[in-house]
Amino acid sequence: MQWENESTRPSCLEPINAMEIAYDAYCEGFIKWNAYQEVMGRIKTNMNGTWMFEKNTEDNNNGN
Repeated sequence: MQWENESTRPSCLEPINAMEIAYDAYCEGFIKWNAYQEVMGRIKTNMNGTWMFEKNTEDNNNGN
């Protein structure tokens, strides 16, 4: 497996790139199934919910 330089990838695709790296690491045997599932879960959580929590925190701070 050949790792690419991080500076060649657009930053908006970081979660997708992280998923590809985790998948490659699992397929190559560097990580086990449980670690792979944990990584994928954290990436999906960040993709789906982080921005909502940050926005709510900012809104709550501005309203007080």
